[in-house]
Amino acid sequence: MGATVMKRIICIGNRYDDRDAAGPRVYDRLASRWTPPGIEVLDGGLASLDLLRYVADAELVVFVDALRGGDYDRDVVRLTASQAANSGAHATGLTYFLRVLLQSEEEPPPVWIVGVSDSTDDLVLEEAAHAAISLAVKGDAVRLASRDMLALCHT
Repeated sequence: MGATVMKRIICIGNRYDDRDAAGPRVYDRLASRWTPPGIEVLDGGLASLDLLRYVADAELVVFVDALRGGDYDRDVVRLTASQAANSGAHATGLTYFLRVLLQSEEEPPPVWIVGVSDSTDDLVLEEAAHAAISLAVKGDAVRLASRDMLALCHT
């Protein structure tokens, strides 16, 4: 992999199942365009716990995944790792991964999740791609500015 990457966007899901294809479809968009220096975009597929190696040496990680359930008034939501781990709004793979990550002995980097409700709507996918880049670039500054939006998650 080479030098340590400062920030990562990891898009997860199953590209062959429309209900779970948001992550891979956002990855396709991001991989085909310029991203700011120091940000790596990965197709995490269905890797689950194998993704821990990509989190360990990162300064910040943004996951992009399809939303399942939850009561959101937006097509794209930004969640912290603890909110997503407790919300049940993602497939069990990401929820389990986040719970393991949050209980690890080492302090994980800041982790954000961009949840996407509709993986077939091009405008929603563009909004999700923009949200992922914005979170990777601005990091914790977004947390302070979007406290009300983050409260949408059921904890």
